Amino acid sequence: MAKVQIADVIVPTEFQSYVIERTATLSAFWRSGIVVRDATFDALADGAGVTVPMPFWQDISGSPQILSDSGSLTPKKIGTSQDLAMIHNLGDAWGANDLAGALAGDDPMMAIGDLVAEYWNRSLQTRLINSVSGVFAAASMSGAVHDIHAASGTADEDNYLTGLTFIDGKGKLGDAASKLAAIAMHSAVEQSLRKQALIDDVPGPDGRTVISVFQGL
Repeated sequence: MAKVQIADVIVPTEFQSYVIERTATLSAFWRSGIVVRDATFDALADGAGVTVPMPFWQDISGSPQILSDSGSLTPKKIGTSQDLAMIHNLGDAWGANDLAGALAGDDPMMAIGDLVAEYWNRSLQTRLINSVSGVFAAASMSGAVHDIHAASGTADEDNYLTGLTFIDGKGKLGDAASKLAAIAMHSAVEQSLRKQALIDDVPGPDGRTVISVFQGL
């Protein structure tokens, strides 16, 4: 006796509605407001080329001269130098076919619009941290680096960021240490400091956000 079997029929497929996958890589450092826009730098970035020479007057050094009624003071001069700023010309693009959205039953462009802002936050944070790392990797900054990481083997307390090791690192900056305004750290390092009760959470200026503070930074 013939009968209709599973192989004889078309089984419809039911798909779950699309959800958005959000990366676990966040951008707290960039979104903290550590970087602000400046009209002067905006104008420089709008110029041609990929670098911007930034000349500056050097500080006055030496010792004052002793006044004497037998001679006049010897005029000195002030020195100049220049930094070189990089212009990061960044862009990205996304696209979707209308048919792809129709077949998917969801709007891919709406998903892209929902994700693109945080994508740029993550990208710019990576560029910011790499730029800062590059600054401290310069030979002229070697005296301002307090490196306690373990290059091999197992790390111990001497390799951890603590209140004491932070003071040692901050001391490398001398009087300029008072100019420090913020600190960025890996979440595992923050967790270690919280276990040491060295991080305080204080309300942000808007009364809604919370700012984590370590050694006043």
